[in-house]
Amino acid sequence: MKRASRRAAPAALRDRQVQPLVRAARPKPIGAQVAHAGAVSPVNRSNTARPGAAALSMAAAPVALEKAVKRNVPTLHARAVGLVRGLSDRWLLAALAITLGALGLRLVGIGFGLPAHFHWDEPTIINRAIRMGGGDFNPHFFYYPGLSFYITFASEAALYLVGHLLHVYTSANAFAAAYFTDSTPFYLVGRVVGALIGAATCLVCYLVGKRFFSPLIGVLAAVLLAVSPVGVANAHFITNDVPMAFFALLAYVWIWQVYAQGRQRDYVLAGLAIGLGIATKYLPAILLVSLVLAHVLHVHREAHRWVPRWDELKPLALAAGAALLTFFAASPYSFLDWHDALHDYTTQAQLSSAAGVPNAPLNVVPYLSGTLPWSIGWPAYVGALVGLVAVVRARGERRWELLFFISFPLLFFLMIGSARQPWARWLVTLQPFLALGAVAVSWWCAQQAPALWQRLMPRSTVRRSAVTWGALGALMLCLVVPPAVTSLHFDSYLLHADPRTQATQWFEQHVPTTTTVAIQPLFDRYFFTAPIMTTGQLAQLEHDIPAGKTDVVRAVDAYYHARPLYPDVPFVYDLAALRAQGVRYIVLSSATTHNTGDVAAEDRFYAALRNAGTVVARFAPAVDLSDASFFPVSSPTITVYVLPAVVR
Repeated sequence: MKRASRRAAPAALRDRQVQPLVRAARPKPIGAQVAHAGAVSPVNRSNTARPGAAALSMAAAPVALEKAVKRNVPTLHARAVGLVRGLSDRWLLAALAITLGALGLRLVGIGFGLPAHFHWDEPTIINRAIRMGGGDFNPHFFYYPGLSFYITFASEAALYLVGHLLHVYTSANAFAAAYFTDSTPFYLVGRVVGALIGAATCLVCYLVGKRFFSPLIGVLAAVLLAVSPVGVANAHFITNDVPMAFFALLAYVWIWQVYAQGRQRDYVLAGLAIGLGIATKYLPAILLVSLVLAHVLHVHREAHRWVPRWDELKPLALAAGAALLTFFAASPYSFLDWHDALHDYTTQAQLSSAAGVPNAPLNVVPYLSGTLPWSIGWPAYVGALVGLVAVVRARGERRWELLFFISFPLLFFLMIGSARQPWARWLVTLQPFLALGAVAVSWWCAQQAPALWQRLMPRSTVRRSAVTWGALGALMLCLVVPPAVTSLHFDSYLLHADPRTQATQWFEQHVPTTTTVAIQPLFDRYFFTAPIMTTGQLAQLEHDIPAGKTDVVRAVDAYYHARPLYPDVPFVYDLAALRAQGVRYIVLSSATTHNTGDVAAEDRFYAALRNAGTVVARFAPAVDLSDASFFPVSSPTITVYVLPAVVR
């Protein structure tokens, strides 16, 4: 009885006493919800709604709905009341407005670089999505699962349908030829989908914050997430990290419902979201640990036992089954082509692990010292770390709630921190949790401000609430301004012409197409250099077109032969060999310097080139990105050398 009476305290009194990190508003057992005066059980809300709310919904509803309510149809009545309450939820409206602002940040500069491709991973996804248009839905690539490919394929299919209706693409072959000649609309569609998913993550962040802390913390965390540099930057491109973060956070909404309500549908929906996350990138499988913890805590709240009975494990089995079936449905060839999938997965794991990069430190060192603070700003990063201390200081059930909250991000960080390739994009999934932790700490600090103000200014007549909100506003400025400035700087950078594009334009205007060239790649890729079309690259492009598509090959060949096309030779770090093959122009990129593993050979080549050649053009970034290595794309400096003609 004592426990139940504490939970049944009036809501207004609880709100005055609550502190989000120490004793946030928590879900009550079903029995306590019913006993709570004025409260409505989520399970029985349709039968216990307040008469005033029912009257309001009936007055505002259409005639058909009003008749249904009068017939005492509980489901329709509950939906009507929920609709009215949803439309009047100012917190939700604020979260939607923040989501729109986040979308704006992610759409600025969305066409960066196009039709050239300057992002390493984008072609990996979109090329395979386009090939699925031929009927083979096996991506034949399993370094990550298939959902990203299918999302991109769906967006490209929509582009084709619209273009076909508008007579832009008269046939599937015309659509394919357009992709190989000017892929701008294809990439734009995929990027816009990524931006929408990235912005929607802010809305889901609000929903998670509302459940674990309060609507206020959820809204403010959404603001901080909206300006996160790593989130903003990666949502501009077609990658799988942004959708993975969305599905992982969405799973947290339903995992909380498992803890709070424990209904069968909560387990199913949690499993569904977890399965979608795993189908995007394998790591969200860690969410199953959080799901188990939520189930154990729910059983403890309801039955005061830490060990569930066998019959109480059935919902967990249902959730695991839903996750597995969803994974299969969203990435079927991870099962059907299991041999290749296992091979690619183990290869990727080795590349990211100590075996792949033995001389590099573990990711945990650069992440904690540089990448994480950059990803959300130093003030928010420090605030999130302080939040971990609050977990230790919390007491009772609230401690378990906070441990449940940090379970996934902590395990996720340990996983990516144990690798040896500290890509900043891997931190996208952690941003919502960092934002929520930092804002929760700021709100707690703001609540302490009136007492401190009273000690410093004992004669002050400023109201306590004004001091609290003023302190919160100041703290939020400290949290939001640094990452917002970084994100806006990156958006500004995207709006300027890239040096690679400038170099290509200069080359086509000043160099005759009969001139033999050598373009420095990175390994066998040309993302980091000027996208000058050469005979060698055209041959590779036509080779990538599926066999039997002769009409597409002819269209692509005619397109590029009508534009500047240069004969080239494979690039080697041997100036004499290049000159012997008739090379007159050499194009270098600062991004590929000292990436061959033979630094001495490179330096000898550069010295010989400076002695024998002449720099005729150099293009540097218009906007300096001091933290360029953290962003998904960065502009290198392109240098063009001309060599004297060989006298034969």
